[in-house]
Order: sequence, then C-alpha cells, then structure tokens
Amino acid sequence: MPAVSVVTPTFNRSRLIERAIRSVQAQTFQDWEHIIVDDGSTDDTGEVVQRLAAADSRIKYVRTESNRGSSWARNAGVSNASSELVAFLDSDDEWLPEKLELQLSRMSSSPLDPGVVYAIAEGLIDDANRRQIYVDADLHSGHVFNVLARRSFITFSSVVVRRDLINSIGGFDERMPRGMDRDLLIRLSRVTSFDAVPRILVRQYIGNAQHLRSGNPAKTAVYRELLIEKLRQWPETPRSALSFHHRSISSTYREARDRRRALSHAFRSIQTGPLDLRSWGALVKCFGMQMSSRTSGVISSEHRRFA
Repeated sequence: MPAVSVVTPTFNRSRLIERAIRSVQAQTFQDWEHIIVDDGSTDDTGEVVQRLAAADSRIKYVRTESNRGSSWARNAGVSNASSELVAFLDSDDEWLPEKLELQLSRMSSSPLDPGVVYAIAEGLIDDANRRQIYVDADLHSGHVFNVLARRSFITFSSVVVRRDLINSIGGFDERMPRGMDRDLLIRLSRVTSFDAVPRILVRQYIGNAQHLRSGNPAKTAVYRELLIEKLRQWPETPRSALSFHHRSISSTYREARDRRRALSHAFRSIQTGPLDLRSWGALVKCFGMQMSSRTSGVISSEHRRFA
C-alpha cells in the first residue's frame, strides 16, 4: 500500500493535465499512487492520462461517461484511494518537488497531531514569463474553525488529509456547484487540528483558457447559501462569520440583479453584525440597484437544480 494517494479531478484538461502529473512524478517522496478522475471529458484528456499511466503503474485512471461535477469526481478519487493519507491536486496546478516529503514529515512529527497539513501556494500568470501575482501565505495552525468560518486561506492543491476523516464527515457535498473544497475544509476543522509547512510548495496558474474558476453568480449564490445553512447549524460559528457570509451572499445577488434576495441577506448581515458598518453599506447598495428578471430567473433555476 502506498503512503499517500494523490487525487486529481479533471474535465477537458488535455493541455494541462500532463504538467500536473509530471509534478507528482518529480516528487522527492516517491511512495504514492496518483488517481486521475476524468469527469466525462470530451477532448483527448483520457488519451494523455492513459499514455502516462502505461509508463507508470502508480497512475490510476478512473472515468465517468457523463460530467457529474468536481465534488463527485473528488469523492470517486477518495473512494478509489488505497492509502490512509490523501493529497489533492487540481489538474491545472502543479507541485514543487519537496511537497509531499515535507508535508508527510510534518504530519508525523507535529505536536498538534494534525489531520490536515497544508502549505503556501503562489499564483503565476500562465505564459512564457510566469510572473508571480500572489503568494497565499496566510498560515494558521491548531484548531482553525473560527478563522476558516470567516475566510478561506488554504489552497486546496496544498492539502494532505487523513482519509478516515474525510469519510467521517461524509466526503464532498455533491450539491455544491462550486466551493466544495472550502466547505470540506470547514467541516474538517470542526473535527481535527491543522498544521502548515511555511514553504511555497504549490503553483497555481492563472489566465489560461481552460482555467476552472469562473464568475458565475448563480452557482456562487447556491454555494454560499448551502454553506451558510451549515454554519448556522453549528453553535460554535462566530456571529461575525455569519454576518460576513450574509453580506457576501447579498453582494452575489446584487451582481445577479436579484434585489429581493440581496436585501434579505443584507438585513440578515445586520442582524448578526449590527455594529459592522460594512453590513449597513451592503443594505445601502441594495437600494441603489435595479432588478433584472432575467438574471433572477437564472438564480432561481440554479437553486432548483442543486436543491
């Protein structure tokens, strides 16, 4: 049994997937398996992966004929993992060579007994110059729920986690059209401690045509609604975190020109954070917007789809 299972979901990433796989093969720690879950690609992603797998038996290719979403693909990867530890790598990211070695060492030696270990990531423009545009170095260790509930500070391609913990919280929420990685980390932070390797060990590439991240307000709204529904159920959730998320949802609905929902969440933001002037500012912005029935209809259809 390998020491760690690497899980990479992918969809139509034929031009990018080899870079991710090569970065795993280049690790100084070599006792791994790499599970590639092809979520119904219609390009030649499968051919690229199978060519690499033919030369390296540690690479496992799992495919579904229809696109079922990133949460399903990650859950399928975890289900096919044979190791006690799981590391996640998005198909458009790459690791630096010491990533696994340093993180597995930290996981076994840390006095925090962490169930999750992460690292610093840098964002690069995906061109010949590879100009650095950010370094995600906001590090927190121990019990980090209060921080994670307010903001996201972990790049998911930097995470190594105990597989039993993922299973104990039910895996990735397949209702979520996006943000499933942050949701999983928040739920993990309720049951285990976190630790970090203070080194840049992950590269994220921004600006390529196949990049997963998009600004779809309908999917963002569904994700945020599902997340805050969970946060409200947990008594340890800080009220400031609830206020922040209601304010964020209000902003998403303003972007979609859905004034009714934007106002509703602006009022809830004030209820949970009455002394936060940003919540009052969100309310003021709602009164300055115009309603668009078309985008409101798109939001409603997304809610029905993921309900």
